[in-house]
Amino acid sequence: MTGNTTFHLVVGLTSIGRPIPLENGGYVIGYSYAFRAMSFSMTP
Repeated sequence: MTGNTTFHLVVGLTSIGRPIPLENGGYVIGYSYAFRAMSFSMTP
């Protein structure tokens, strides 16, 4: 899948734009947010 790079990019951008503590489950929120952003950008 070519979306792997995009996914990593979105995750990084999300982390920078929305710094959430990993101890507070922020990783899960960022993951979901990144996935949603990727899906929205990859819509046909």
